[in-house]
Amino acid sequence: MVDLHTHSNCSDGSLTPAQLLQAAQQAGVTAVALCDHNTVAGLPEFMDAAQKQGVTAVPGVEFSTEHKGKELHLLGLFVLPEHYAAVERMVKEQHVLKEISNMELVERLNQAGYFIDYAKVKGRNPNGNANRAHMAAELLEQGYVTSIREAFDTILSDNGGLY
Repeated sequence: MVDLHTHSNCSDGSLTPAQLLQAAQQAGVTAVALCDHNTVAGLPEFMDAAQKQGVTAVPGVEFSTEHKGKELHLLGLFVLPEHYAAVERMVKEQHVLKEISNMELVERLNQAGYFIDYAKVKGRNPNGNANRAHMAAELLEQGYVTSIREAFDTILSDNGGLY
């Protein structure tokens, strides 16, 4: 069994890269790719842990892009360590735009009565980036919703929510 599209807590997953490998191994997955959104920050830990756990690890990244007004996500697999810095430079502008978008979302949430501490939200991610999943986790922790799914379906919905 193989999974070539997973995320760690370096983007919108809930497990560290090493924990992700443990979970894959426990589930009987023999090869797994870590493809965090617009970052390779978790790949060194992921690849190091894979050598110790005997799971075939595929270093990857999921790039967010747009084509004809539609958001697209493209997987890049088998990213070599010597290219990690180039990938991070390439997505740097996306990180800046995401930070602006996040701050605007937090402002909308606060204006709507959902009081969110953005510094705390950013602290949920080891590389300091935040996304909608981190916002949903904070809404859950603050008691505004009863599940992450509820946060996505209501407050953070693409259709009529504050996202």
